[in-house]
Amino acid sequence: MAKLEEISEEIQRIKKNISTYEKLRNTCLKLSVYYYREGNTVMNDCMKLRLSKIKSRLYNLHSELIPIEKERLQLLNQQPKIIIRETITLKIKNYESWMH
Repeated sequence: MAKLEEISEEIQRIKKNISTYEKLRNTCLKLSVYYYREGNTVMNDCMKLRLSKIKSRLYNLHSELIPIEKERLQLLNQQPKIIIRETITLKIKNYESWMH
């Protein structure tokens, strides 16, 4: 169970990093378009370089995520299936006053 929690935390960390890098990628794309329209080729080339680094990092994060998720699924499948049934009984003292 501790291993499953550890894996789930690792998955959450990787997904958070992926989200952050995707936001950064979108910002770099917007800046690249802006610099292209302004005619600033030096900054446009800089943004393209950053975009390529961000894309490779995103690819690495996705590649890192896939085996961890597979391991998590295997651990979930190994756990015994537990079905919990609860019976709830309501004890109402003043039935008439409650209904009216």
